[in-house]
Amino acid sequence: MMSIAKHAGALLLSLLCLAAIPASAAYPERPINWVVAFPVGGGADQVSRILSTPLAARLGQPIVVDNRPGAGGIIAEEFVARSNPDGYTLLYDAFAFAVNPSVRKLNYDPEKDLIPVIQMSNMPVVMVVPASAPYKTLPEFIEYARKNPQKLSYGMTVGSAGHLAAEMLFKLLANVDVLSIPYKGGGAMLAALYSEEISATFAVVPSMIGGIRGGKARALAVAGTKRLAVLPDTPTFAEYGYPQVVVGEWGGVFAPKGTPNDIIERLNREIRTVVADPQIVEQFQARIGTEPIAGTPTQFSEFLKNEFQRWGALTRKLNLRVD
Repeated sequence: MMSIAKHAGALLLSLLCLAAIPASAAYPERPINWVVAFPVGGGADQVSRILSTPLAARLGQPIVVDNRPGAGGIIAEEFVARSNPDGYTLLYDAFAFAVNPSVRKLNYDPEKDLIPVIQMSNMPVVMVVPASAPYKTLPEFIEYARKNPQKLSYGMTVGSAGHLAAEMLFKLLANVDVLSIPYKGGGAMLAALYSEEISATFAVVPSMIGGIRGGKARALAVAGTKRLAVLPDTPTFAEYGYPQVVVGEWGGVFAPKGTPNDIIERLNREIRTVVADPQIVEQFQARIGTEPIAGTPTQFSEFLKNEFQRWGALTRKLNLRVD
């Protein structure tokens, strides 16, 4: 009798231990849908594709890059926010994530409906002008704009890092009257720059490095804390006396609210490992001009809290709205 009771107790203990194991312990068991809030070929897409192969190898499942661009990231954000919180639908988003609540009407709350997993990169925007422009430096551009109000223009997509960098520089710091010309996408905006329909734009390296190398555009200043390895001769805005203009298209991963903590931690740990790989670092820096970042979910949350506050205050001050 004692032996039977003993075996029964051991069996019960084993069952209790199994019950204590989270249901997500075997994660992942099928491919992961990696939703990118931007078009194919852009900086966010390139970062995602650089990461996807080594991350898939570590997780043992394919990473399916799913581009869902449009409405400043809202289409992708809402799709992921409404997805099952099981770790199989993730969002790769950027700067506009923290700006959208203050400039657009949303049917979801980015701060509550999406969980920060990891910040992966920071891609400073670069001010570029047509190669044939008479101004060769940022001070020359500012001086020309001061002497010729509304004669110069810059292209932008509403609510983007480039848009807010330009508004900060021209309206709040340099106090010059440069016209803003909205575009639906970066491709059309850069085409307008190359054909001299606009005088300048603020873009990330992946989208315009070909134009610079091909002699169609000239970089005037980088909105980062240091010069970029891919553009070593281009000064920062701080070097020209505008230290406030530090604006980047950061990139980070999010999961739907309710995703188990052990899945968040697993994803964070595996992505951190991949992003720290020297070959990945080299690709990030040399190929797309971005600095890799590999912090914790808490660090990303704190970063986002500051982003929401900083850009919310600026958009209110400039009275910027999309709707």
